[in-house]
Amino acid sequence: MSDVFDSIDYTKLDDIWPLGDIEKLLQFEDRYIVLDKGSVSICIYTLDGDLVHRISKMGKGPGEYISIIDFTLNDENQIILLTRSKIIFYDFKGQFVREIPLNTIFSKIQFVKADQFLLYSPLMKNNTGKLMNKGCPITLFTVHSGFDCLDSPVDGYFPAIFVEKNLFSKNGTSILFSHTSSPIIYEYNSDLKGKYEIKINYGTLHEFPELSYQNIDLNHVLNILNRDKSITYHRPNLFHSSEWIISNIQNHGRNFFMHHISTNKT
Repeated sequence: MSDVFDSIDYTKLDDIWPLGDIEKLLQFEDRYIVLDKGSVSICIYTLDGDLVHRISKMGKGPGEYISIIDFTLNDENQIILLTRSKIIFYDFKGQFVREIPLNTIFSKIQFVKADQFLLYSPLMKNNTGKLMNKGCPITLFTVHSGFDCLDSPVDGYFPAIFVEKNLFSKNGTSILFSHTSSPIIYEYNSDLKGKYEIKINYGTLHEFPELSYQNIDLNHVLNILNRDKSITYHRPNLFHSSEWIISNIQNHGRNFFMHHISTNKT
């Protein structure tokens, strides 16, 4: 660790509102923004850990939600919540700005630039047996022009049977994406015209080639994971800088790994 970090500092967050289940934390300038799934709220702190605002708007009306799936931040000092039925914009004081209805379920959202966002749709089947979102894992959403599939629909993609963490990571103009069991981390630039592959060099990673979306037995998959202690697979929890990528390897417990970008060493 000393080869990577000069020092480690920590901030004690204000306990005036106890956090129950921290799902995600982002920093924007002089603020920490925390998604607390325990209380279904967004808490906004100063860099000293003082709670200054809280978004808690349970309901079905404008600016309200039943649950929070994910959130991202844009460059207009706005917090964008992803819910099951809409995308909701708030300012950093927690005031409602606008909302956009959704007609499919997404599980992750990432701001790109201006009015562009990436949305991840786990490949799940609906009650008629068809893949949701037409099997498109990554959708480009532009506020004024709608939704477009960024990647071609795929079949060899791990199904959403786990609670996935940070599948996206944004640092400057670089956006990373990966999905459960993939040994590849994909990098997009901010104009989304370039897509590059970063191979995880962490021994043998299981890719679950036996899975098929047309005929999947989830109990079989879970039995494999519970029985075979040799299985190691990538379960993304992505963070990155210009030099390093941090993510998670799963093998009966979580192990974070660090990948040095310029040397391609893990």
